[in-house]
Amino acid sequence: MKISDIFSKLKEKDLPVAKIEEIVIANLVQGINDSEFDVKLDEPADLSENDRMCRDELFSENKKVVYIMRGAELIAVVGYKDN
Repeated sequence: MKISDIFSKLKEKDLPVAKIEEIVIANLVQGINDSEFDVKLDEPADLSENDRMCRDELFSENKKVVYIMRGAELIAVVGYKDN
């Protein structure tokens, strides 16, 4: 798996890109869940227009998409490709 794009709603100091990558890889590759963040394959019901644009851009590049959630709050839209 290679993570190619991260559209985060948090500042780098609050949630570093490396931590987002770690969360996604741990969940999708190793089956390990983070205690604070959830990785969702299914699209959240209340995606904003900006979040839909990010998703659509990733899909147009033939990338898979996961959503990083903290409770009900969308934190990041992440694009990746399988190796």
